[in-house]
Amino acid sequence: SVLGEERAYTVRLPDSYARAPTQRYPVLYVLDGSSQSVHVAATAELMARIGAMPEAIVIGIPSGDARNRDYTPPGMRQDADDDGRAEGQADRFLGFLQRELMPQVQRELRTTPRRALVGNSRGGLFVVHAFTRQPSLFDAYVAHSPALWRDDSTIVARLDRFLRGHRD
Repeated sequence: SVLGEERAYTVRLPDSYARAPTQRYPVLYVLDGSSQSVHVAATAELMARIGAMPEAIVIGIPSGDARNRDYTPPGMRQDADDDGRAEGQADRFLGFLQRELMPQVQRELRTTPRRALVGNSRGGLFVVHAFTRQPSLFDAYVAHSPALWRDDSTIVARLDRFLRGHRD
């Protein structure tokens, strides 16, 4: 209801999920899920196998046609080459994650409270934005090659102000 549309997501369960019915798992929320979640899940599986991280549930969130709208922070243009384009609605998408998707995943799967947000390129831009807006919503924020250059590096200035005000 937050986005006013149906949104699909994919679930990749760790190898032990079926064998360990009482075990709970941290969750990786992966933006651009249709193109990014498969290799993130494979990397998480490998990292768990070598003991570098616990096994995790990977939730892939496909962006579809809403990528520019959902991953672009307010105050920034959805299309950097078009001054007349609408501003991003990343806060609305963040609300969808917080109020709808994350509670649904917690209800339907055996999760721990630990969770991370993972995004690449414009998805990485969203990750940085989400970190500055709600730093305690996720335990980790992973921004691969974030599009920080957009709108004269506006998000870099926001991040700088945020970090100066949150020394911890």
